[in-house]
Amino acid sequence: MKNINKILFIGGDARSAVIAERLGEIHKNAEIVSLCTDGDRGEVFTEKALAEARDADVLILPLPLTNDGENMTIHGTGGTIPLRPFLEKLPPGKQILGGQIPYFYKRLIEECGSSCGDYFDSEVVQLRNAIPTAEGAIGVAISELPVTIAGCPIVVTGYGRCGYTLAARLRLLGADVTVAVRRREAQVMAEGDGCRSISIRELQEDPPACRMLFNTIPAPILSAETLQKFRKDCILVELASGTGESMGKEAEKAGLRFIKASGLPGKTAPETAGNILAESILEWINDCRGDSVCPKN
Repeated sequence: MKNINKILFIGGDARSAVIAERLGEIHKNAEIVSLCTDGDRGEVFTEKALAEARDADVLILPLPLTNDGENMTIHGTGGTIPLRPFLEKLPPGKQILGGQIPYFYKRLIEECGSSCGDYFDSEVVQLRNAIPTAEGAIGVAISELPVTIAGCPIVVTGYGRCGYTLAARLRLLGADVTVAVRRREAQVMAEGDGCRSISIRELQEDPPACRMLFNTIPAPILSAETLQKFRKDCILVELASGTGESMGKEAEKAGLRFIKASGLPGKTAPETAGNILAESILEWINDCRGDSVCPKN
């Protein structure tokens, strides 16, 4: 069984510090390095990351790994790392972990001779992560709305882990919640949970008069034409990763206020969210090394 001598974090947010502490408690002899941009840009930051990565056994990359499909997501002060050339220059034999890794990059990592793990690709992780996401979204509503949540008409698009968890908590606070979904089965589920429900097509053709819309669907579903039909004091909040730029542009055309709030757990509850991800990362590392038990809090 190979010992871990060095663990490298690249471009993480506040969750990374919590994960690093957890990993340090388990792998006491390992050097743990967290690499931020420190104002470096482009090639300078990429070369610094490659230099640190060459003797690292484990690389912990951001969640999500990429927002644009080409560059690594770097939280904080900026900087970019083009993913393909970075991964191709790494020596083989690494254990590379990231969040929401596109299939292309999983294959590339394996073709370059390293193992790949997605620490967010777990039903348990996503169910647990939905709770700090929902609480963070409610925090956005409280701070941005000029009215109370109680009695406020709010739309939640999607009724997956995040949508369901958020809608349930909004209802407990007295909001008038409408859920917009694609599948009829999801509409029936939402209605059974005490929400109003409409289809995505109905939302696009005749949106309800809401004061806030939370989008949890990772795809562009609202055109500028549709958004023109919303009341002008409606606030759009993007919770899904990777879709904020498109929705933001359409909201600007429609004259609506837009808030990009993807990655909320890392901003509003980094300790909780970091511990959720740390357990998943420990499981991946232990599976690669042949350990059978993942230490828990």
